[in-house]
Amino acid sequence: MSCRDAVYSNDYYNFIIRNSAYLAGYEPGECHIDLDSLYTIEFAKREGLPPLSLGNYTYASIPKCYTLLGEEALEATGIPDVRELPSLALQGNGILMGFVDTGINYQLPAFLDEAGESRIVALWDQMGEPGQENLIPRENAALGVLPPYGTVYTREEINRALAQENPLEVVPSADENGHGSFVASVAAGSIVENGRFSGGAPRADIAVVKVKEAKQYLKDFYFIREETPAFQEDDIMAGVAWLDAIATERDQPLVICIALGTASGSHSGNSALAAYLDNLAVRFRRCVVTATGNEAASRHHFYGRFPVEVSSARPGTTETGPEDYVEVELMVGEGVAGFTMEQWALAPLLYEVSLISPTGETVPRIPSQQAKSRELQFLFENTRVELDYATPEGATGNQLIFFRFVTPAPGLWSVRVYLLQGTSGMFQMYLPMEEMLTGEVYFLRSNPDTTILGPGNALRVITVGGYNDANGSIYLASGRGYTLEGNVKPD
Repeated sequence: MSCRDAVYSNDYYNFIIRNSAYLAGYEPGECHIDLDSLYTIEFAKREGLPPLSLGNYTYASIPKCYTLLGEEALEATGIPDVRELPSLALQGNGILMGFVDTGINYQLPAFLDEAGESRIVALWDQMGEPGQENLIPRENAALGVLPPYGTVYTREEINRALAQENPLEVVPSADENGHGSFVASVAAGSIVENGRFSGGAPRADIAVVKVKEAKQYLKDFYFIREETPAFQEDDIMAGVAWLDAIATERDQPLVICIALGTASGSHSGNSALAAYLDNLAVRFRRCVVTATGNEAASRHHFYGRFPVEVSSARPGTTETGPEDYVEVELMVGEGVAGFTMEQWALAPLLYEVSLISPTGETVPRIPSQQAKSRELQFLFENTRVELDYATPEGATGNQLIFFRFVTPAPGLWSVRVYLLQGTSGMFQMYLPMEEMLTGEVYFLRSNPDTTILGPGNALRVITVGGYNDANGSIYLASGRGYTLEGNVKPD
C-alpha cells in the first residue's frame, strides 16, 4: 500500500507528533509529513496496533475533529465605513487572504476581478484526483508549495477553466457545502452587484484549502453523527502550513481565516492546532483570525469548585472534607449512540470521580493511581464507560479525565467529583458541540463562561465573538471567555 493510501485510508491511524528534545530517539515511519521543525504527522497501519484510547496513545497525538462555525453577517461590523476612509483606503491590496474550509465556488463573481479573471492565486483540494500519488517520500517530507497529497490548482488553471463552457471539467473542485464560499465572500468578496455587495478586503488575493473529511475511525471514536461535516486537526494544520508556504513564495503578508471549531481540548490554547497557529501568528506579516463559536447557551459546560456550598459528607456545613464531592448531573436523551466528555483542572489540582447511572447503579470512587485506563460496565443499562486519567496531560501539564460513554442509557447520569488533596479548587467539564452529538446531552447546572471553541483560545490568534445586529447587542449564544488559564478572550 502506498503512502497516498495512508493519507486517505481508514486502515491507517493519523498521529500528531510534537518534536522535542524528549523525542531525540524518535524515528518517523515510512509515511509522514513534517509540517515544520515542531510538528510531524505520522501515519501508522491500524492492523496489529491497540485500539484508540488515551491508555494506548497520548491525548495530544490523537487528532481532534473540527466542524463548521456559524455564518454571521458583515454589515454590522463597521468594516465598510472604515474601509472607505480616504486616509486609510483599506481594500486588501497586496494582501493574501487564506481560508481553510469546505472549498470555494471559484465561478462566483465575488471571486473575480474587474477584468473577469480569478482572484484565487492557488487552491489546494486535499481530496485531489483518484489515483494521484504525489506524497513526498520520507527523505524530503517537508510541506511546501506543492503539498504531499491532493491537488493544487493555480490561478492560470482556474482562469482557463472559467473560459470553458463547463469549468469543472478543467478544475474539478467544488464547494458542495457552501460554507467555505460564504466565509471567503464575507471576508474577501469583490465589489459586485453595482456596489451592493462587498467583502471586507475586496482587492486581496485569495488562497484556499479544501479540507478533506475526517477518517471514519476518528468520527467513530468521537461519536460524530454521519451528516455533520468533520475535519481532522492534522489536515487543518497541513492546510495552514501550505498557506504560509504560498505567502512566503509570493512575498505577501498573510491573513488566515479559520471558521472551524471544536469543543475538545483544555480551552487554554494548548492544542496542537492552537499552538501551531500561535507560532505562526507571532511572525512578521502573519495574522490568524477565528471565531468564538456559539456554545455559551448550549449547556455543554459545567464549572465546579471546592469548597462545596453545603458539605455532601456533613450536611449543614461548608467545611470541605475528604469525602465531600461536587455532583455533576448529566441528562442524556433517547437514541444517543455515545459521546465523549472531558474534565480539566489546572495543575497541581487533582480529582477523582465516581459514576451513578439513571437506575442508581453505582461505580464507586476510582483512585487515579489505578485508572490509567478503565472500562466501566453498567449491566442494567447495557452501557459502557471508558475512563482515562491523564495526570498530567502531556501538552498542558494539567489533569484531564476523559470519559467515553458507549450506548448510554437515557436519563439522568451523575458524576461525583472528589478533590484529591487540599480544601479548595475548581474544575471544568465539557461536552462536544451540538453538531457533533447524535442526540440531546446536556448538564442540568451548566455555565456559559469559558466556552470559546478551539482554536479560539490561542493567545496570539484574533478571536471574534458573535453580534446581534437586529438589536445591537452581543449574541447570547456566542462563546465566552476567559480561557481556562485566565487569559482574556475574545479579542
